[in-house]
Amino acid sequence: MNLERLNSRLLQALFCSVLAILLPTTAMSAEENITVMNPAIAGKFAKRVPLSPRLDTLEGKTIYMVDNQWGGPEGAYQLLEEMQVWFTENMPSVKVVLRRTKDNMFGDDPVLWKEISEKGDAAIIGPCKMQPRYQQRLTRSVRFTRGVPHELALGETLFLAANKPFVVRGVTYPDGTSVKLQDFILKDERYTFKPSMPGTYRFRFSSVEGRKRMMTMRVSECATSAVDI
Repeated sequence: MNLERLNSRLLQALFCSVLAILLPTTAMSAEENITVMNPAIAGKFAKRVPLSPRLDTLEGKTIYMVDNQWGGPEGAYQLLEEMQVWFTENMPSVKVVLRRTKDNMFGDDPVLWKEISEKGDAAIIGPCKMQPRYQQRLTRSVRFTRGVPHELALGETLFLAANKPFVVRGVTYPDGTSVKLQDFILKDERYTFKPSMPGTYRFRFSSVEGRKRMMTMRVSECATSAVDI
């Protein structure tokens, strides 16, 4: 390539560079406003539901004790029966009603919840943390060190770490609110999530290569709304 041709190409490149700089400036000065992408989260935050207020006393109250069948049909019922006996002997003014949910710990029982809200003053629902089971495998090569539990008590925090990087792509709340995420969690990092309401949560995960999996977690209130006993 001769010198004259080289100089011609350099001048063309310089002209294009100057033109690229001047044109946006001219357009911006004419329009004044520009359009940009909004980095905010597209989904809305879930509504926060406060815990029920505690009772001042249990005297003369109706307390429902509900076995959610975590650990099987007899997982907690015998314990609740012993608690009922204790109230009969020590606080006879307290009416204790024993109930068992119609479904297992992952199901719902609207009829029972309606009965408790209409006739009960407080409720003890359990048990919690009995032989917890975890969903650990995201893909064949990506595994959580502990995993997503099938059941979590309201107020506790979920911590997730894995042997390889993974991506949290979204969370759907029990009220239907869906939050889209794109959180890359590295090998030495942890993803934390604290549920804000009882119900079933659905997490959308994937590997960094794009292999996806959904995991569900049911959150329940295991504490009583009455005073400590």
